[in-house]
Amino acid sequence: MKHNNQSNINTDYSKGLIKKEVTTTRIVFIDLMRAYAILMMVQGHAVKCLLANVFNDSSFSFIHFLRFMRGVTAPVFFFASGTIFSYLLFREESKGIYFDNPRVKKGIKRAIMLIAIGYLLQINPKMLQFLSDFDVNNQKWFFMVHVLHVIGISIFFLVIFYLISYKTKINFGVLLFIIGNSLFLIDPSVKQFDWNAVLPMPLANFFTKQNNSAFVLVPWSGISFLGAAFGFLIYKYKKLYSSKLLFITIILCGILLSFFSSSLLKFIYYNLIHWDNINYLYLHNAMYFRLGNILIITGVLGLIAQSFKIPKIISTIGSETLTIYVTHSIIIYGSLIGVGLKTFWENSLNPYEMIIVVILVEALMIYFAYKAKDFKTYVKNTRNKINKKLFKQYSS
Repeated sequence: MKHNNQSNINTDYSKGLIKKEVTTTRIVFIDLMRAYAILMMVQGHAVKCLLANVFNDSSFSFIHFLRFMRGVTAPVFFFASGTIFSYLLFREESKGIYFDNPRVKKGIKRAIMLIAIGYLLQINPKMLQFLSDFDVNNQKWFFMVHVLHVIGISIFFLVIFYLISYKTKINFGVLLFIIGNSLFLIDPSVKQFDWNAVLPMPLANFFTKQNNSAFVLVPWSGISFLGAAFGFLIYKYKKLYSSKLLFITIILCGILLSFFSSSLLKFIYYNLIHWDNINYLYLHNAMYFRLGNILIITGVLGLIAQSFKIPKIISTIGSETLTIYVTHSIIIYGSLIGVGLKTFWENSLNPYEMIIVVILVEALMIYFAYKAKDFKTYVKNTRNKINKKLFKQYSS
C-alpha cells in the first residue's frame, strides 16, 4: 500500500513538473515577444525622432528595414498584450470563475491605469499656462490616442467578452476570432464616418485619425482580440503548445497572410461577396499583411523559446514593458518634464551618431527594467512604514 501511494506521489510530482515546465516556457515565450516589441519600439521612436531628414529616406535599404520594424512593433505589442491577458485570465480561473476570477478586477484596473498613463505622458509643462482658460479644441495633442489607450480599451473589452462567453457558453477563442476579423472588415466604413460630428473630440479620437491620433480602436483592437484568441488556445491545449509543430504552422499561416491575403480578398470580392469594404481591404491590405508579419514573428520567437535557454533578463524586460514605455517617452520625447533628446537633437543626427544613441538608450531601458523590481519593493516598503506610523499615531 505504501508502495502504491509513493507511486502515485511520484506520478503526481512528475505531472506537476511537466505542467510547471510548460507554464514557465509559455510565460518566457510571451515575455520574449513583449521584450522584442518594446525594444524595437524604442529604437523605432528614437530613429524617427532623431535621425536627420537627409538620411530618413526609404531608398536606403537599412532605413527601409528600420521603418518596417517600427511599423510592425506596435501590432506585435497589441497581439502580445491580448495573448498574455487571455492566458492569465484563464489560468486564474482556478481561483474563481466569472466575476470571482481575480483577473477580471485586475483587468479593469489595468485598463484604467493604462488609459490614465497614456494621457499623463502627453502632459507638458507648457500646458500649465493654458489651465486658466483650458479649451479642449486648443489642446488636441493632449487627447491624441496612442498605444496605451488602445491596449487599455482592448483589455476592458476582453473582460466583457470573457463574461459574455461564460454566460452564453460561446467558445472564447472563437468569439474573439470572429470579433477581431469583423473589426478588420468594418474598418473602411469606420474610416469614412465623420466621428467628429457625433462625438466630442476626445472620444472621436478613439475612432478617427483626423485629430492626429497614432492608433484607433478599429481596426487595431482587433489585433489584441486575435492575440487573446491565441492566448486562449495555448492555455487550453498545453500539449499542442509544447510541440514545435504549432509554431511552424503559425509561421506558415503568417507567410500565407503576408503574401497571399490580398489575392484571397480579391477573389472573395469578385467571385463571392461584392462588398466595397472587401474591395478596399484588397486595395489597401495593411491589416492582414501586418497580421501575417505578427504570426511569422510569433512563430519564430516561439521556436527560439523552445530551442534555447532564454536569459532571465529577457523575462525581466518582457515583464517591465510599461516601465520601459514610460521612461522611453520621458527620455526621448520629454513627456511630463518637457525636455528630452528630441529637444536637443530632433532630426539632426547622422546614422553613426544615431546608432550610438540608440544603443545607449536601449541599454538605459534595460537597466531601468532590471531595477524596476527593486524600486517597486522600496516604494511598497516605504508605504507600509508610513501606514504603520500613521496607524500608531491615530490609535494612540
